[in-house]
Amino acid sequence: MGCVSSKLLPLIALAGGLGLGTGFGWYLKAHRTPVETPLAVAQGLYRCPMHPWITSSSPDHCSICGMQMVAISEKKGESQLVTLPSSSITTMGVQTSLVHRTRLTRILTVAGALQNDFGWHPSPPFTAPASGVVTRIYVPTIGQHVKAGDPLLDLMSPELLGARRDFWTLSHAATTEANREAIVLARRRLTQLGVSDAQIDQLSQATELDPATTILAPFFSTLTDMRVSVGQSVEAGAPLFSLLDLRAIWFVFEVRVQDLDWLKAGQPMEVTLPAHAGKCYNSTVSSIDPAIDLMAQTAHARAKLLNSDETLFENLSALGRIEMHSEEVLAVPRSAILNTGTVAVAYLDEGNGQYLRRRVTLGLSGDDEVEIISGLAAGDKVVTTAALLLDAEAEMNNE
Repeated sequence: MGCVSSKLLPLIALAGGLGLGTGFGWYLKAHRTPVETPLAVAQGLYRCPMHPWITSSSPDHCSICGMQMVAISEKKGESQLVTLPSSSITTMGVQTSLVHRTRLTRILTVAGALQNDFGWHPSPPFTAPASGVVTRIYVPTIGQHVKAGDPLLDLMSPELLGARRDFWTLSHAATTEANREAIVLARRRLTQLGVSDAQIDQLSQATELDPATTILAPFFSTLTDMRVSVGQSVEAGAPLFSLLDLRAIWFVFEVRVQDLDWLKAGQPMEVTLPAHAGKCYNSTVSSIDPAIDLMAQTAHARAKLLNSDETLFENLSALGRIEMHSEEVLAVPRSAILNTGTVAVAYLDEGNGQYLRRRVTLGLSGDDEVEIISGLAAGDKVVTTAALLLDAEAEMNNE
């Protein structure tokens, strides 16, 4: 066999290279992965949900993961249809719920502090029950707390002394029908002059009569102003003290503007204080300030707390819990809504593995459900689990 001329070697190498390139190109063409194009989408290709770059003209299995391929749908205005085989529905864990009418529930937790009533309803001054001279003051310090029945001052008053002497005399006289009627009238007169029942009872048992009458605090309060001094003469009705009523105190708290649609005056609430662990105060929302704080975007609201145990004081921090309910509205579970910030969508189960992307308008948002203003109707079946995976598939279909 003769040798091949060296001049023919380059030509043989070139022919061999062309043949090898043509054969390899044919192999790649026969085994290449289809690439999605707008035209391919329009012609109805299929893609793998987990590996979207793997496409096919028939519903084959993915060559990477073996998952059933799904149809690539076309964009239809505001909606988009996603089709899944039953195996993918099970794998993705798709669950649905019916759109229904119900009352939404929301638990609102608020923080605030206790404030006294002075700023809203100033207490009227405590006045002299009769004319006389102040002989002693028991609470000389402004800001001092006094309980109901604590002594405030002694007043030497001819009118009070005469009324007390009449009752004292009748109480120590012989008991007759006429005497009993006179005692009732004398007791009523002392009550009208501001003498307490306890003082009247003590007077009936006293062996001698004190010429001065002790004026007692009518309720749990704080002394905020003193207008008399020892030795001063006062007329009946003259102001003696200013007492801030502490029998009730206000819980003042802030409410965000997005919660104002929920909050209404008269709603019951529970208030707890770190200073009194384990104790809960029941109250109702008394009022909501219509003025909105520009920077914080909050409004102030108030609830009145009864201070029967006299342990609540101004500036104590507190927390409030309000359970709020809406009127009956069209609603879906919150998990059914995908909110992008500007658009809210839900996926409507149309049966046979088809899910329609639907834009919705939202209203009130409860703890578990959200109000639907438009976009869905009662009885519609919406996806509540794996909606995000469906949305990802829809977005890929829209590319």
